[in-house]
Order: sequence, then C-alpha cells, then structure tokens
Amino acid sequence: MTAIWSRQEAEFHSEHVDFDPLYSWPKPVQRPRPPIWPGGWGPFTHEWILDHADGWPAPVGIPFAELERGFHELRALADRRGRPPVPVIATLFDPGPRDLACLVEPGIHRTLLGIVPVLPPDAAHRELDRFADVVHELGR
Repeated sequence: MTAIWSRQEAEFHSEHVDFDPLYSWPKPVQRPRPPIWPGGWGPFTHEWILDHADGWPAPVGIPFAELERGFHELRALADRRGRPPVPVIATLFDPGPRDLACLVEPGIHRTLLGIVPVLPPDAAHRELDRFADVVHELGR
C-alpha cells in the first residue's frame, strides 16, 4: 500500500505480495500515508504489526482475557525491540462501565462500541443512549 500511495508508478515483489507496475489515483492527502491497521490473531500477528503497521485493531468478539493477553504480548515484543508500543483498538458489544474500565487499565488506545448490525432506528437510538450512559458512568 505504501508503494501504491507514494509512487506515481508502483511495483512490488515479495514472498506474499507480487504486482507489476500499476497506477492508482487519487493519492492520499495524509502524509506520509494513511495509517495501516491490519487485523489478525495468530503466531506472527504481533511481529507483522510491529514491522509494517501503525496499530492493531484487536479481533472483534474475543474474550477480554485474550484481548488483554494479546495486548501485553504486543507491548512486550515492542519493548524487546526497543520501540514504543503501537496503539490498540478494541471493539465491545453490550459493554458496561466495568468492561470499559478494564480496557483503560492496560492502555487500550481506543474502544469502539458495536451495535447489533440490524436494529430498527428507535432501538439503535436507545442503544446509543445506553452507550452514552455507560461512558458517562466511566467518567465519574
């Protein structure tokens, strides 16, 4: 992506990505490029994120204990490499104030609050109001 976003004519060849010269316009306005936030969860995810990404959007729906473990593994790997930790984004469905507080302590960068995909507008508004109450309660 960096090659496509930064060069007039981009070409890239590696073990997993291989493309001949191509053109892509318009180019992003952000400099040096838009942030890269790849998802994933596996044995090499954290290494790949530290090598190529700007942050880690933790997989949606994983149990909190797994999220916390992944966060600490990513931070420990960054420490071993002598670099600052990358931001982590967590997504929660049906959170309570305690759930959000648990994410603050380990240093989660941002939390997204998910709504069940298909809700009638009135139910979606009620859910958003509930989220506002949860976040307000956290701030107390």
